[in-house]
Amino acid sequence: MNTHVQFNAPYPKHAEDEDEEDVGDAGVDDVANTQKVLTAKLEDLRTCHDLILKHGTALHKSLGELEALEPGSHDLTAKTKTVNERATLFRISSNAMINSGQEEGAGGEGGKEGRSDDGEGDKKTGVGRGVWDDKESDERG
Repeated sequence: MNTHVQFNAPYPKHAEDEDEEDVGDAGVDDVANTQKVLTAKLEDLRTCHDLILKHGTALHKSLGELEALEPGSHDLTAKTKTVNERATLFRISSNAMINSGQEEGAGGEGGKEGRSDDGEGDKKTGVGRGVWDDKESDERG
């Protein structure tokens, strides 16, 4: 005996189908979010690049002035201090750019995977202070 039942009723929409629509919307939101994060990271890298160029130029200028001084000059201490300060600003700017690139490369949106724990504190704060300190020193001298 062969009993075969066939239903001609329309296929009802299940809750699973609604979930698929939500996933599609969430995917668009994820792409938009990722784009915002990447745009912000790119802007951070551009800012770091500009700071590295600025601090590198200032460091080279100070090194040139230091080399031009006579060995017994009393300005030697002041120029050495200036070179050390500018080298520190350059190092902070360079580290900020490297860390920013490593965070993105490690897939971290602010994760610790790509961060260096070298005891320098918050890189953004250090870089920000360096910009203002450098502007003030340029205006003074």
